[in-house]
Amino acid sequence: MRSMSARMLAAVFALAFSTVAMAQTRFPNIPREQLTDAQTREQMQEELMSLWERTRKTVVFVTHDIDEAVFLADRVVVLTARPARIREEVKIDLPRPRDIEVRKSVKLLEYRNYIWDLIRSESRRAAG
Repeated sequence: MRSMSARMLAAVFALAFSTVAMAQTRFPNIPREQLTDAQTREQMQEELMSLWERTRKTVVFVTHDIDEAVFLADRVVVLTARPARIREEVKIDLPRPRDIEVRKSVKLLEYRNYIWDLIRSESRRAAG
């Protein structure tokens, strides 16, 4: 097992701490700017999925990364431009547990493209 940097260890601790509390809903506040490399980000996503599988707690996860949202979520909420309102809630029907095969699947790509088109059309609408 490779050793973790202090930043990665802090992120893992924050993630673990947020999931072990007894509340039914958790809002993880992970310093994601510290998780910039793709390999670390994927490891953290896999850890989040593993913790969710064990606890089944509701997680509200905010991200600007469409691939990450589709891979992790059962539902993706796309917001409008300012003022932010719900544009559409997309139900993600991908098998669980989610693994590398799901990450590479055509179905995931279809969800990603659909959400990207929603965001792009909203951006164009807001620009005038």
